Amino acid sequence: MPARSTFVTIINNTSLELDLQKTSLSHGEWKTLQAESAGIMTGDQGVVIYSSDAGIFTFNFDNPWSGSNDYDQSAPDGYTINRSGGGGDNASVTWTIDSN
Repeated sequence: MPARSTFVTIINNTSLELDLQKTSLSHGEWKTLQAESAGIMTGDQGVVIYSSDAGIFTFNFDNPWSGSNDYDQSAPDGYTINRSGGGGDNASVTWTIDSN
């Protein structure tokens, strides 16, 4: 098991079709939608971006070697994103997209 990992789940409760535009990792490597640390004393940090007819949805995560995990997300007007989970060295975070 890696020293740090983040398993990402995104639930789309809208009628929008989401198109994956970009995934990026500052640290680590992708394992499906799971990022893992890939070095000594490193964590994993990344972003997932989806486009839709309503606009852009962005999901950011940072699971550092030292310190607290950090998450951020953004949605176009008319939509909300709720996050659950995400604690610990090998984190599992779920983002849920809903219409307002």
